Amino acid sequence: MGCSAEGETETYIQIKGEDSGIMSGHAYGIIDVFEIPDDKCLNYHKSHRLVKVRNPWGYGEWKLKWSENPDNI
Repeated sequence: MGCSAEGETETYIQIKGEDSGIMSGHAYGIIDVFEIPDDKCLNYHKSHRLVKVRNPWGYGEWKLKWSENPDNI
């Protein structure tokens, strides 16, 4: 299974003015999906839904929240 982001070819997607590390017009392979409960939320139906993707080009990675960078977790 795969996924992609809409937009111009080979431009980085920005979220709130920050570079996400995901390129538009590029395909990614889905490796895994996760659902992590939010312990701070009173509604037990609320959770964080994450998708782990592989970049077939082999470079670049997610730079925002939930990235491997400890400052963003």
